[in-house]
Amino acid sequence: KVKTAGMVGDLTVSYVYPDKIRNDVILPMAKMVQAADGDNMWTVDINGQPRKMSGDEKREMVTTLFLASGKYLEPEYRGNAVKYDGQIDVDGTKYHVLTIEPEKGLTMKMYIDPETYLISFTEAKVQMFDVRVVQDDYRKVDGVMVAFHTKQETGVPMLDMELTTTSQEFNVPIDYSIFRFPGEEESVDYSIAGGGPSRTDFKLRGNHIYIPVKINGTGPYSFILDSGAGITVVSTGIVSDLNLHQTGELPAVGMGGVEAGSFAEADSISVGDVVIRNLVVGKIDLEGLNRFTAEKVDGILGYDLFARFVVQIDYYDSTLIVYLPDDSSATADGCTLDMEIEINHPMIAGTINDSIRGRFRVDTGSMSYLDLNSDIVKEYDLVGQSRTEPVTMHLRGIGNETVETLYGRLASLKLCDFELADIPCGFTLSDSGILAMESVDGNVGGGVLSKFTCTFDYGRNRLTLSPNPDFSEPIEILSTGIRLMIDDGQFIVADVVPGSSAYEKGVATGDTVLSIDGDDLSDFNMSEAMGLLEPSGRESVEVVILRDGESRKIRLDRRELF
Repeated sequence: KVKTAGMVGDLTVSYVYPDKIRNDVILPMAKMVQAADGDNMWTVDINGQPRKMSGDEKREMVTTLFLASGKYLEPEYRGNAVKYDGQIDVDGTKYHVLTIEPEKGLTMKMYIDPETYLISFTEAKVQMFDVRVVQDDYRKVDGVMVAFHTKQETGVPMLDMELTTTSQEFNVPIDYSIFRFPGEEESVDYSIAGGGPSRTDFKLRGNHIYIPVKINGTGPYSFILDSGAGITVVSTGIVSDLNLHQTGELPAVGMGGVEAGSFAEADSISVGDVVIRNLVVGKIDLEGLNRFTAEKVDGILGYDLFARFVVQIDYYDSTLIVYLPDDSSATADGCTLDMEIEINHPMIAGTINDSIRGRFRVDTGSMSYLDLNSDIVKEYDLVGQSRTEPVTMHLRGIGNETVETLYGRLASLKLCDFELADIPCGFTLSDSGILAMESVDGNVGGGVLSKFTCTFDYGRNRLTLSPNPDFSEPIEILSTGIRLMIDDGQFIVADVVPGSSAYEKGVATGDTVLSIDGDDLSDFNMSEAMGLLEPSGRESVEVVILRDGESRKIRLDRRELF
């Protein structure tokens, strides 16, 4: 029996020595599989989409198999894959501690009870979380001591898991075919009217792609197209309006940490002529995000679209083209990168400053150009390599926490055969959120991707980049230095960039912006207000701000921030 994410269900584990395992989890509204067949390690998500593992999830499976096989007890692994750390006191008990680090596996600490010599708990860094797995209620089964109770603790209650064993059998017949990678036969139903391709115009605002999406035939609603979204997200209000069935707790991990939501069922999600049927989606309150976005966000569409189709994003013409995976016309000129999918996110290789190789998440939902995580920033002193004086800015996203980041410029970013010079870059120093994953060096965001037509082919594990007319244009970050948010219909200064014109003129967080160049903002949306605040081709704007009941007029220059 398994308890997790506010749901109760069943887990069946089938194992054949030394390298075949399958975990079947059945929860209300969710059926998931994780498995290894001796050659492949693979998973099937809650919407029936199979894929092969990579990165941390693959390393975790390698370590799981190493422990399940009992190899950590074998003499040949002592001193390399298994090291004895001595006895360590934890809460008054001196446990024997082993460091488990099999080849290509995840590093784990194992704490062994000094009296029974049974495993009490293990600790490991999994993705961005410090995970402790406690084992107790040991019982003898066919002469083997087995823990009948296990609890996984992550520090985030929604991600915690409790297992209670109801039965365990050894040396039973198992059909080996259950371990074999299933391919596409378990996937949910999807189609394109007329066989495709489907073409949909989108709005590009601040490097965010806004696409029209229908849910159960109703809409269209405004969704962000986000390759960094592992599950389709629908706003709380729309889930309620459409009376979608809900259950459980959804832990949505984003730039700003972990956001609480729930699972819901949609009969269909459609974009243009594309339809995905019988989809489990995540319900999340997006009002916090909507305070900062250029357009109203009703939802986020990512992996569920990218995994089933060939998806081409023409940033220059603001067109989304979607092909069936076997469509022979789904070709693209340009340079093709190998792509891995880890936790439903696309990963590619790139090079920073001519020599620093990195593994990057491709994130169409990020407004930035390049964001690097703290490990690679510290290892190569990349803040010290910035070509401009770094300035402090604040990132916001799913998770609602604000992530303080230094922004500057690096000499270059090379993807495939294409090199972008003087690249704006965020140097993340936070140890939380999605940029804290140790297996990923950072995010390539919409700023970089908008220089290309990008063709995502998850089925063939490749991303093709074709430079568009904007590729050779220099990257300018001209701004007054004000970051706005909407609060009760008013435009509030959410952030002021140090060193900017707004900073020098004394604009402060919490000020209300009443007008820009004489235009009252009362009836404006965020996109319109930002268009006035940062008008293309203008060197300065005049703003009226309100603070403590007093208004004042300030002229702000638009200049390079970093």
